[in-house]
Amino acid sequence: ERKKDAAYVREHYHWNFTHMHTPQKAGRGKKGFGKKGGAADPQRFEFEPMTQSELLSTSQRVFASCGERSVAEPGGRNKCLSLCHGRYCCFERDPEEGSCVGEDHSYCFAYAACENVIVDFGMNNVQTDKPDRGGLLDAADVSFLEDACSMSNIATLDGIRDCTALCQHHLCCFSDDPGEDCRAGHEAECEAYEACRNL
Repeated sequence: ERKKDAAYVREHYHWNFTHMHTPQKAGRGKKGFGKKGGAADPQRFEFEPMTQSELLSTSQRVFASCGERSVAEPGGRNKCLSLCHGRYCCFERDPEEGSCVGEDHSYCFAYAACENVIVDFGMNNVQTDKPDRGGLLDAADVSFLEDACSMSNIATLDGIRDCTALCQHHLCCFSDDPGEDCRAGHEAECEAYEACRNL
């Protein structure tokens, strides 16, 4: 399965993700640094269909594992992260920024509780009462991002989806173009997203 994913990524994603992730400098909004350039690859989301019983079971497991109490414990957080793998794209609204909400078989509604582990990532489809931390990630979030954007993880379809979704609003931190670079004034925030360089 991993070899199949890696071959698909090499064949279909290289140009599109390189092009898609050319950041453009934009004013920093409440929850991010602004939009990125490029067009989304229409073939990038290929989710496996689920039966009604599989969907119900998945939804119940995500709800139980990703509740606020559960994610407060390391074991619960890890179980939630595992269940949500490949679905962080559900928490972006704009397809040009990596949203998969409208894609066939994404079943984003079943993964709604996953937002409890990604509220600090500045994604624009997360509903939370948690105070905005100004884009700063805690140690658990940085560790999660490093795993999500590791070279071995982004060699898979779910991995590239996750890393792209989590990094989308901070890719301007790594632009070589001085006109697009947003690192100045946001050094600590950009440093927390260092793993996004792997994209």
